[in-house]
Parts: sequence; structure tokens; C-alpha cells
Amino acid sequence: MPDVTINLDQQGFIPLGTEATNINFVAAFPSFNNLIAALATKDERELGYMRVQSVTDWYARLTSTYNTGWYVAGDTNDDGIIDDDEKESVNKTPNGSAAGNWPDGPADEWKAEWWAVHNYLRYGGTCIIAGPADNISSTENLALETIENLFFDLDCVFTNDYIRNERIMSIANNRGNCIAVCPVIITGKLGSCGNPKNVLGLPSSTDLSSSPSKLTYHIAGQKLHLGTSQSYIIGDETSDNLISTPLSSDAAGCMARTTASSSPFGSPAGTERGRILDVVRLEYTPTNSDITCLSGDGNKVNHTRTFQGEGTLIFSDKTGRRESQSDPAIFDYVNVSRTFIYLNRTVSTVARKYLFERNDATNRSAFVNTATPILRSVLSAGGISEYSIVCDSVNNPQTVIDNNGFVVDLQIKPTRSVQNITLRFTAKAGTQAIPSTSTGSGTGSTSTTGGSRTTPTAASPSITPSSTTSSSGSAGSGGY
Repeated sequence: MPDVTINLDQQGFIPLGTEATNINFVAAFPSFNNLIAALATKDERELGYMRVQSVTDWYARLTSTYNTGWYVAGDTNDDGIIDDDEKESVNKTPNGSAAGNWPDGPADEWKAEWWAVHNYLRYGGTCIIAGPADNISSTENLALETIENLFFDLDCVFTNDYIRNERIMSIANNRGNCIAVCPVIITGKLGSCGNPKNVLGLPSSTDLSSSPSKLTYHIAGQKLHLGTSQSYIIGDETSDNLISTPLSSDAAGCMARTTASSSPFGSPAGTERGRILDVVRLEYTPTNSDITCLSGDGNKVNHTRTFQGEGTLIFSDKTGRRESQSDPAIFDYVNVSRTFIYLNRTVSTVARKYLFERNDATNRSAFVNTATPILRSVLSAGGISEYSIVCDSVNNPQTVIDNNGFVVDLQIKPTRSVQNITLRFTAKAGTQAIPSTSTGSGTGSTSTTGGSRTTPTAASPSITPSSTTSSSGSAGSGGY
């Protein structure tokens, strides 16, 4: 019987390259299975987190020989307690050798988390992993608290464990400057939308601090992919060798890829920015009825689609915003939330420089002149279509000044991502003519110049400031 066998029996690790480097995108990952204990250096364990900037660094930690926080059982006193003098360093781990601490690859206890971080790093972003400093059971895990209180900016926080979804949503909602990327595990047909089965991690919470919001993003499904040696033999008998990882890591990675793309404020979905890497196949491919249940207003769970010749793609971009919340409906889409976070972060950085200064015409005008280029750059990059910034004597009357205040009014109009495309074909009879159009028309001919196409030129956006500006000229508006 004809067959095709592929056996890439490469010994050792094959680190896969990243798509891009030096991406200004940082994601956080809370570890509950001792990634920090197994892989972090002494200084990192004291901090409570480690920063990993590439797949190469991530693999290098497996063959490192520095002492980490992994201890093997050594209760020499038989008292049920491993005392300090009974602990052995990770350099003598159960599978360690002169080749490194973990030469056989990630250990079973933290294997799933290792692959979750690895799959995110493939897209080029930086990852902050937080967790306990050692694997002693009595050591408290402050991973979530560490991430929530990090003093530097985060773009997203993700997990591979659906049980932690509400906790990372709480981090995003409390910080207000990052997106929580939550996995939804789907193993079979959902059946009734009112009472779905074969699915875990659907968004639901009665606690407002950990409820779905414009800062949450759920993605359904798990991908099956290759391991550290990239060895695989095609056939059912080797299917168990594939590794299953929730797509939350890849969704966070697609957000990093979007930041590095020509459309940094675009949607992390579609054929370019939403393409999933290293997929052998999905653990379960959702049907159309499954997708309808997942993406409905009751759940707002994002899904993937697989197309021949294009691969597996993230094919939706909804946040968890609910109708009961005060945010406008445009925050239903993650590209809008990410743009808002960016503007909030960058303009706030400008604003901090004016703390403890005087609220006078000079400083108000200086603020507008400093913030306007930021808004213009987002406008030119396609993140917003209009903006207005006002900081003058109108919104800073003497009462505001006397109360030690400084008021800036910003209005922005975020751009929307295309959610539906309508293709309208009309068939004409042989005697019926097709009218010429300004965007494209052509006729069959032996001539090599049988058609023409012109592209309309977009007009510059018009801006209406939110209020009348003062004669000092301290109000700005978008445009070229």
C-alpha cells in the first residue's frame, strides 16, 4: 500500500526562530507549575519574575547550569519536612546532567506552561513570567499579585489554564492598561447554545472586577504542534506525540505581530496578522453552529478558521464588552481597545511632565504641542480617523487653577475593522453592455491593454473641535 513517511529524527533541541525582533510588546504570564523555580536565575527568583525576549533564550534555559530554585526530595530526618540543609540544588535535578539542568526538555510538571510561553515567543514579543521562587509546596505563589503590581507597562496578560481566566481578567480590569487573553477549551460539538457541552472557560462572572469587559479577549480552541526535536512520523500511531496548547498564547502573539506590522493599530485577525504558527492540526475544528454559539453576544468568544493554502487563522476580534457597561459599542473590537490603551499610555506620559508646574497659557500650549504629534502619528497609521485636543482657558478657568488642576479634553474617533464583505456579481447577456466604472473595467481582447483601473484618492479627514478655542492657540485638531 503506497504511503509517505517523514521522520526528522533530529537529536537535541531545534529552537524555532521568531517572526520579528525588538518588538515593543510585552505580555505577562502567571505560572502555577513552577516555571520560575525550574528556569529562573537567582536574581530573577528574588524579583519574583523573569523576562524572556526570544525563543533562543527560552531554549537556552533548558541547558543552563546555573543554580535555580528546583529542589528534589531529601527528607533525611524522616520527619516529613525538607529542611534547608536537606535541599539539593537544581543542578542535580532528577534528569539533570553536565549537559544542563533539563537536557531532556521541559519536565512534565511545567511542560504545558513552557509550551504556552514558547508559542507566544514565536511571534517576537517579550514575555514576563511570574511565580514562586522554588518548588517547595509551602512557598506562597504571588504570581498574580506580582503581575498586577508591575511598575512597567504591559500590553496583555495571558494564561493557558481556563481556571485562571477570571483572575487575569481582574488584573486587566484593575490595571486598565492591558488586555486579558483567556483560553476557552473546546473538545467537541457544543450542541445547544443555551446549555453547551464539551467547552470550558466560557466568559461569565458576577464580580465586576473580574467580569468580561473591553479589556478581555477570549479565544476558543487548542492546536496540536511538534515538540523540542520537531520529530514526527505521519500516521495515527504517532498522534500521541503531538503537544496540545490552548490558542491564547498564539492570540497574544498575534497582537505582538500586529504591533510590528505596517498596521500597528489593526486587528490581530485575518490572513496576515491572524495567522497561527506551527499548527499540525486543531484538536477540534468548530462547526458553523459551534462558531455561532461562541461568537454570539452572550459569549463573545473568538474563533479560528482553516483555509486550504492559507493555514489556520484567527477569524474574529471581539472583546468581552457587555451591553450593561458604560463603554460605547465600538469597544466591542480589540483593535479599538488596544488603540485606546496606547493613546492613554503615551498621552499620560506627556501629562506627567506637567505635574507640579504652573497652569498657565504657556504650559497649556506646550502640552497641546507635545501631545498633538502623538495623535497625528496614530491618525496616519490608521488607528483613528479624527481627533480633537483642547487645553486652554475655556476648560481651565480660574476655579480649576485654584483647585490645583489641569484639564485636557481629548476626543478621538477610532477606525473600525471590516466585519462583513458583500460580493455582488451580475451576469449580463451577450447583447447587454457593461458600463464603465471609475474603479475598474475591462473587455476581452487580443490587445495587451484591454482594461484599466484607477484608484480614488481619499480626502483628508475633517475635524470639528469639541469647543471654541481661545486666542492663545492652545487647541489642536487632526489633519494634514
